[in-house]
Amino acid sequence: MPPKRKAVWDDLAQRMSAKRTTKAGQKASDKTPNAPSEIIVQKLSSEPDNKQTYKPIQPREFVSFEYKELTLLNLKKACASHFNLPYATCDVLVSNKGPSCTNINQIPYRKDKVYLLRFALLQDHDEDDAGDDAGDDDDELNTEHQQRIRKHNLSAPVQSVKPSVEITYPDSISVEELLRAGRLVRPKARKLISFEVEKFNMETRQWEPGMNITAMVDDEKFSSGGFRDAFLAVEKGSSKKKWVVKKYNLNALKIISDTLKTSVENHTRKQVQMNSVAHVIARKFSSKVPEEFGRCFTYNNIYYTQLHGRPATIEDFVEGKFVKHINNNGNCVDLGPDCEIEIKTIQEKAQALVHFSYITTDNKMLLVDIQGSRYHLYDPEIATKDLYDAEDEEVEIYFCCGNLASVAIDTFMKNHVCNKYCEMLDLKQ
Repeated sequence: MPPKRKAVWDDLAQRMSAKRTTKAGQKASDKTPNAPSEIIVQKLSSEPDNKQTYKPIQPREFVSFEYKELTLLNLKKACASHFNLPYATCDVLVSNKGPSCTNINQIPYRKDKVYLLRFALLQDHDEDDAGDDAGDDDDELNTEHQQRIRKHNLSAPVQSVKPSVEITYPDSISVEELLRAGRLVRPKARKLISFEVEKFNMETRQWEPGMNITAMVDDEKFSSGGFRDAFLAVEKGSSKKKWVVKKYNLNALKIISDTLKTSVENHTRKQVQMNSVAHVIARKFSSKVPEEFGRCFTYNNIYYTQLHGRPATIEDFVEGKFVKHINNNGNCVDLGPDCEIEIKTIQEKAQALVHFSYITTDNKMLLVDIQGSRYHLYDPEIATKDLYDAEDEEVEIYFCCGNLASVAIDTFMKNHVCNKYCEMLDLKQ
């Protein structure tokens, strides 16, 4: 071999030798500038829930990082060592909804500098797969490891004679909870019910047939308000869609029959009609707000049906924590000093919505009982200036038994102080 060519090959051999002696997983004290001494990680569940979200299973932890470079492979090895699990099962995620990262540059910048990871329950993992000689010059996982993660994400069956990963339970389960699991937990009593649904057409003021819903309905109510009880219904089939069925309680039934002198069916239908009016007002409100107002309110559609032969309503189940902002008497609810800033903001917007409802209806109606889960509202009441139409011979009150008429209107308008959201809509005090 000519001397010049031999010198080139010798130089290349020295470079390759130096590269092999600094292995991908080798610990070193001469860290690169981007390599921290420790990282913060959030361990998530191995599998997503029914909303395709990986849930935290324990508090965030500091993890020692003793590697020379901050690469995806080194990140996984540090976390696997900390949690005493095979690094081949470690999966670093972009967010709690995925996807999996295949190189370090895909991890988004986070102000809290927390790495989100899960440990996949693979059936044929082996820490020797990648080996200590696995290179990661481009921060890429080796091909075999990528195939393992891809197989797991596609839920493809993996054949192996090796024992599976031992599934560990999260540390967050207390001894008391474990003991309680030792006592019999009876399944909830449910019945399969087919609902024939009717919807109210606001434009034509006519009742129209809606969809048919077949669902498993709990025998026991999960919530109660001043007038109605709520029952959870889970639709049959693959969707498992959740509904809420509501019917009047004994106190409301007495008011409907003795005071209002009307039938439960008529009053239940008026409940649906009132929700349609609230839906229209909220939509109109949303169309008027400027961009700086931010997120606005919505009301679900509700339908008339029957439960066990009694008039009822059915509507979408709304996830989240229930908060009431304004009562049907026009008073705002005191949220307390420890309330979240966002909830206080929502209440200010709710006051603007109520104020708007009064102005847009020419001072004839006030949308009250503003409640729900953040911006998803339900169970409204409407107070009217006149309790009933004086020219109506039947003397039927407007809307429902929660209509406190001028009492609610006067209370709200007397106590309400316009906020910045009212000002955005040019609502007058």
